[in-house]
Amino acid sequence: MKKLNILIVEDNPGDQVLIKELLGETNLNINRLFYAEYISEAFDILNKEKINIILLDLNLPDSSKGETVSKMFLSIKQIPVIILSSNYDEVMEFESVKNGVQEFLVKGTFTPTDLERCIRNAYLRVEFERELRDTNIFKSKLFRIISHDLRSPFQALLNYLEFMIDDFETLSKEEIKEYLLNLKDISNPMFSLVDNLLNWTRIESNRIEFSPKELNVCKVIDECVKLVGLHVKSKAISISINSEVDNIYADEEMLKTVLRNLISNAVKFSNKGGEIKISVTNRNHSNIFQITDNGVGITPDRLRIIFNINTNQSTEGTSNEKGSGLGILLSKEFVELHGGEIRIESELSKGTTVIFSIPTQIK
Repeated sequence: MKKLNILIVEDNPGDQVLIKELLGETNLNINRLFYAEYISEAFDILNKEKINIILLDLNLPDSSKGETVSKMFLSIKQIPVIILSSNYDEVMEFESVKNGVQEFLVKGTFTPTDLERCIRNAYLRVEFERELRDTNIFKSKLFRIISHDLRSPFQALLNYLEFMIDDFETLSKEEIKEYLLNLKDISNPMFSLVDNLLNWTRIESNRIEFSPKELNVCKVIDECVKLVGLHVKSKAISISINSEVDNIYADEEMLKTVLRNLISNAVKFSNKGGEIKISVTNRNHSNIFQITDNGVGITPDRLRIIFNINTNQSTEGTSNEKGSGLGILLSKEFVELHGGEIRIESELSKGTTVIFSIPTQIK
């Protein structure tokens, strides 16, 4: 269990000291204790600090019993709460647990071991529930991608094949070539999507292998640009590459996946005749990649949630290109597996820059 920040909501100074002493006799890995005598003070702390556990007295100067629990749970999200009551109240215990309280303890009747057990159980229970929610969110997103984002291009692929079969005898070489180019244009994003799905499921099941090695930066970027070549040509987009770095130490497949997704997004959200600039520099012991476009940009609201799987949604490109929204999430995971960081700067109608770093020394 990680280091805990514990908030003690208790207006009695003597009880505050007693709770602190009890916690000191446990084997819990405590980072810091916070104290609040009022519900309002507790809310201020919760807004400023990352709290892992709340020890809550029921009778406070600005609320009492059931009102205390109700006020607290209207404001907190997914933080375990343990009630420390002056006396046992069966009805209050039932109501508290029903409202989300993890444990109900009566002051003066529990040992440090009891308190430690309750805190551990409460913390692990909430963590398990969080993991379960994340898993369900992931499954829902996965099913949506498979049923919609993957099904649609497959249907288009089948339609093209049917047209070719039906009209094959009457098609000229130029028309056949055009059909084949269209099929390739459909197949490339399908391949990227399937590849993203496979990588994402490996991450979720902790089966991803990390194998860094020395790579030629320009060669890797060129290979990723070629994968979107037809898309780039169809939108008459120019791509320039400028690297101050010759070689980099990274996982090849992960780096290619990140670059492929980010370059593909830049093309997707660029207008016809747009420009994309890719640069690599070395700063402060990190290789800094920048992919800049002069496309439609991203709204501030969208930018705030873009890396959150709970709220991430796909957006159509400037030529109605479809997407799953999975590529940017996967890019973040792969960059962070290298020990790097990723951020996005964007201005609506002016363009977007995605910046990510790969440390020169990977642990």
